[in-house]
Amino acid sequence: PAKDAVRCLPIEGFSWDEALLKLERRFHKPHHRRDTLMARLGTYQGLSEGGSLQQLRRGIDDLTATVRELAGLGVVEEQFAEVVRPILQGKLPVAWRERWIRKCKRKKGDHPEIFTDFLEFLEEEMDIKEEARASHNSTTDQETRSR
Repeated sequence: PAKDAVRCLPIEGFSWDEALLKLERRFHKPHHRRDTLMARLGTYQGLSEGGSLQQLRRGIDDLTATVRELAGLGVVEEQFAEVVRPILQGKLPVAWRERWIRKCKRKKGDHPEIFTDFLEFLEEEMDIKEEARASHNSTTDQETRSR
């Protein structure tokens, strides 16, 4: 598609600038990307209870990258946090959801201050889960070797 957009432009002169303008008009559509990312957050599935540790890690990384990309497109947290946070909370594993609710109540009533608190919470929980898995695997390996 990009090749077709600039195919007939002459190679000499100001064609480079013209090519960039054509490509930008054709492909640079941040509002479409923003809408797609917002929709992805609303239907996010990456935190499901039954997933493996790797799936959960990929889901958190994808969620963090999506939020970062939205920020790069000029979308501020307030534009999506109040709608998206409850959806994502409902998709957390039950034990995580309980810890998140406790953390929120300790902080300020029922509402954490910012959406990044939620992302940091997910990272902390994932770190704990990965550390527990690593120590379990290490213990299992030592027991197997000692037999």
